[in-house]
Formats: sequence, C-alpha cells, structure tokens
Amino acid sequence: MALAWTFVAAASGRTPTLEGVWRSQGYGNVFEIKGPTVKAFEVTATTCVPGFTARRNKTTIAGREATFTSQDRDVFFIRAGGSSGHKLLHSEGSASDVRIDRLPRLPAVCDDPTPDTPTDNFEVFARTWAEHYISFDLKNRPGPKSSKPIGRTSLPRRRPPSCSISSKG
Repeated sequence: MALAWTFVAAASGRTPTLEGVWRSQGYGNVFEIKGPTVKAFEVTATTCVPGFTARRNKTTIAGREATFTSQDRDVFFIRAGGSSGHKLLHSEGSASDVRIDRLPRLPAVCDDPTPDTPTDNFEVFARTWAEHYISFDLKNRPGPKSSKPIGRTSLPRRRPPSCSISSKG
C-alpha cells in the first residue's frame, strides 16, 4: 500500500501529505494531523486519553518536513524523508527520534476517550506501564497484574506506635 501511494504521488508530482493518523513505535502515542493542527493521544489496548494539541509552524526549516509548537511551547518536528507510511518524529532537546507509522484511522478505543476519574486514571497508568515500559522483559520484572486500585481494606492493619511524653527533664 505504501509503495502504491509513493508511486501515485511521484506520478502526479505531488508530495505525500502528513495529514492523517500516525502511531509511535513504543510509548503509546498516536498523533492526528489535520491541516495546521496535530492532536496527540496516549493509547493502550483499552484506554485513550487526549494529550496535547500543537500548531504547525509556517517557517520552513531545512531537514524538516514540518515543525509543530504546543501550547506549552514544546517544539517537535518530523524529519524530511522517510516514506508515505513511515516518518521520524523528533522532540527538540531529546537524544533520539521516534518512528511513527501511518494508520488508516484513530484506534477504535479513541472513539470513546477514557473518562478522567481516579479509577480510570489508574487503569491508564497500569495499562501504559504494562504495555509500554520497555525494561520489564529485559529485567525479568513483572508489570502491574491488576488495574484495580489499592483500597484501604487491602492495606495491612498497623497499630499506631505508642507514644509517651515524659515530664522528667
């Protein structure tokens, strides 16, 4: 499919557009680019949380296909090159690039974003940790097994320490 798009773009003299949906390899980020706006989403298999929004800068910079600035003034850009289905995203100040791959649409889990509640926030944390933290397999460490928050009833009961105040000086 990517080869076909590249051929059509080359034959028509047009450059493939960045417009569309892109998923990062690792990290659980999905980016939706529409016109001058990019919207980020933090995505797991069962959760989708809207992230930042950024605007495309009008200035052209050599080596960059597009540069975006978020409301917090964070700058990131898509490197020139790649293919119509794969690009490199770079956040200014970071040491490495992140590969992004074109998707046909936002993941279905984003059709109904995850509510902002304590239980759902824990679910997002647990799923993100389990799906996107790269060192679990390398360090032979388990990730979170349950997405149920720890309640007071599951904490061990402890007797408060005894405290005595002496009047002797």
